[in-house]
Amino acid sequence: MDKTVVLEPEEQVVFNNESGISSFGRFDSLEAVGWKDNIYKFENEPLRKVLPQLERAYGTKLVITDPSVLGQKITTTFRNNSEQTVIGVIKNLTGLEYSVVTGKNNKQEVRFVQRAR
Repeated sequence: MDKTVVLEPEEQVVFNNESGISSFGRFDSLEAVGWKDNIYKFENEPLRKVLPQLERAYGTKLVITDPSVLGQKITTTFRNNSEQTVIGVIKNLTGLEYSVVTGKNNKQEVRFVQRAR
């Protein structure tokens, strides 16, 4: 039996093929499509999900040398911010230090490391 569902703005339906169950809910449009307007919103997102999006946006490799930090979650919104501002915000939110180095193929990359104790 087919059912018609009418969604309001910022609502979504997710269908699970295996179980055949649909779920309805709200979503944040800035998180979903803000990138097209150079807006990147992260709400309690782990660095392992944040960094690839920022790498694509700024064309700079962002490397965390300690894999245990990749699970650290951050909440922030970047709106047309410079790459330097984004790097500074990540530094402040995570407590990591960073350096800019020349990586593979002579491309610049930003390496985040734990602060020396």
